[in-house]
Amino acid sequence: MADLLFELFSEEIPARMQAGAARDLLKSLEAKLGEAGLSYASAESFYGPRRLTFSITGLPTRQEDRTEERKGPKEGAPEQAMQGFLRGAGLASLEEAELRDTGKGRVWFAVKHVVGLETRAVLPDLLLNLIRSHTWPKSQRWARTTFRWVRPLHRILAVFDGQTLDGSLDMGGGESIAFSDQAEGHRFLSEGTFAALSLDALEAGLKERHCLLRVEDRKAAIRSQLDKLCAESGLTLIEDEGLMNEVAGLAEWPVVVQGRFDEAFLNVPEECLILSMKEHQKYFAARVARLNEGPERAEVRSKGPDGRLAPVFFTVSNMVADDGFAVIRAGNERVLNARLSDAKFFYEQDLATPLEDNLPKLEDIVFHAKLGSVGDKVRRMEALAAYLAGALGTDDGTLSAEAEKATRAVRLMKADLVSAMVYEFPELQGLMGRYYALAAGEDAQVANAIAAHYQPAGPNDDCPSDSVSLIVAMADKLDTLAGFWLIDQKPTGSKDPFALRRAALGIIRLIRENNLRLNLRDTLQAAASHYAIEGQIADEALAFVIERLAVQMRDEGAKHDVVQAVRFGSAEWDLRRFVKRAKTTQDRLTQDLTAAYKRASNILDKAKNWQRVETRPGEDKSDTAFGALLDTAIPKIGALMAAEDFGAVFDMLGGLREEIDQYFDAVMINAEDADLRNQRLSLLADFVDAVNQVADLSRLEG
Repeated sequence: MADLLFELFSEEIPARMQAGAARDLLKSLEAKLGEAGLSYASAESFYGPRRLTFSITGLPTRQEDRTEERKGPKEGAPEQAMQGFLRGAGLASLEEAELRDTGKGRVWFAVKHVVGLETRAVLPDLLLNLIRSHTWPKSQRWARTTFRWVRPLHRILAVFDGQTLDGSLDMGGGESIAFSDQAEGHRFLSEGTFAALSLDALEAGLKERHCLLRVEDRKAAIRSQLDKLCAESGLTLIEDEGLMNEVAGLAEWPVVVQGRFDEAFLNVPEECLILSMKEHQKYFAARVARLNEGPERAEVRSKGPDGRLAPVFFTVSNMVADDGFAVIRAGNERVLNARLSDAKFFYEQDLATPLEDNLPKLEDIVFHAKLGSVGDKVRRMEALAAYLAGALGTDDGTLSAEAEKATRAVRLMKADLVSAMVYEFPELQGLMGRYYALAAGEDAQVANAIAAHYQPAGPNDDCPSDSVSLIVAMADKLDTLAGFWLIDQKPTGSKDPFALRRAALGIIRLIRENNLRLNLRDTLQAAASHYAIEGQIADEALAFVIERLAVQMRDEGAKHDVVQAVRFGSAEWDLRRFVKRAKTTQDRLTQDLTAAYKRASNILDKAKNWQRVETRPGEDKSDTAFGALLDTAIPKIGALMAAEDFGAVFDMLGGLREEIDQYFDAVMINAEDADLRNQRLSLLADFVDAVNQVADLSRLEG
């Protein structure tokens, strides 16, 4: 067994493309090795600013010999067919073929014994095909070459079993890159190349030359330095996994440098400062962990309380500086102060214009060509918020007292879309609206609802719990869902361009996590009624939301068939009741009830030409007894369902099993007399309908 070491060395690869390229190339390499009949023990990929590296261990030194068979025509087939078979199989005559009895006649087979090639002879073409077949989101040509890659490709390291593979990549334009065993270290902190005949040799050689091959090691180095600097300055790092991934793809030898910015910028909302540092400069931010009362050597001296944003930043350099990073620090501080000056200007400019004065500009922002402007959306949601304040219920009562605040929040919730700060940083929409509302003297609940109205935007996002915030967040999502349903722009397959699944999941979380009562069917139709578009979308849109809820519940451990049984039982417009019904069905359903239900429903399914009637059968005392039992039980079940005592409903239904069995044994359901037959089948239908109030048990598997 032998190992393959393969590396593509180029100019700096954009950090966002590195991981995906390494993953896709490794997957393709594994597939090509499989197609070539080359098994292996392990496969790894590594990526960094200038390299994509692959290590395959446990490869055989040659392919196994194999036998290839090709089925031909039957014995006695026309000469033309026989000649075509021989040509295709590369045979001179039938003497080189085998005649076999297949059980359906004698058939000619061409059998070819292929001697396996040395792996060293197979790999060059395989690797070249790998390189040529890979596509980048963006690629380029350079110099006179016709070959395309993400950035100019300089070197290809290809070593198998400790020796360089023979091969070269034709770049076009008369240029090529030959396979070699040479690797290169840091662009500035090392010189020349070195031989790397194994992964261990490559990794050790790179480390000596100020390069860390593994992204995990680069992240660990950055994290260790950040923690050390924060501890020394009394800070707590503001975690940002995305930024960590990005800077680990920008530096081969990461060195963290701490700098400061002017404390005057702390008057700007911290989210603006943090985002400006991250997006423009790739800096980490930190908070004050303790008041700095130590000696002057402490770089951060805060006049504010613990937990506030500290006037510092951390940048990840790809250099080692002899001057203690004085020049690098000063340069970064100068650039950042300029960036933050822009943010401060945007913020102060926005504060000069009252939030409500922005509303006319919303008429110029198109929400959707068929659904009007954002201004139209705001007007629809004002009416919808008033509806929701009365319709949304909790165990403590309705939210009608919040109607005025909710409609005010809805009126202002999109006004920051035309602000200078949100134009610069769209990620801050809603959040900046909160700051501007508070600055204008709006009620705190109104301001907080403006910030929260996009929430929850995903499974890990916070879910509003304040009464005004949840009304506003619900109104935004319901209006979107209803509008796109009205114009038939529903999700299809994996495509969901208007994020309607996310809107539905947001509605579900708002209801479940706030324990709300809501007739969602009526609410969806109310949302649709505020559009100047006719359409009854409530049932279909509700089914879409219920489907998302069913998926969520299955992820939480609910059985698929139980959820479907509840979904296709009695129509449920209250999601809280739906969840409770499903959980009770899964916990309390008995085999006895299932058997009785299926026996009754099977008889009904097979019955033909019958008509449901209200008259109870009285032919037999068993008819009278069972009819009386149902007439007593059904009203009680209805009352228990209204009280949401689903466990008691199952107890009552389960207790009917013995009476049903006795009834089946005592009478002939499909009586010859049509009236009696209709009456008895109607009796069974009443029982099935009673069970369906909780769940359609015919949907249960097995």
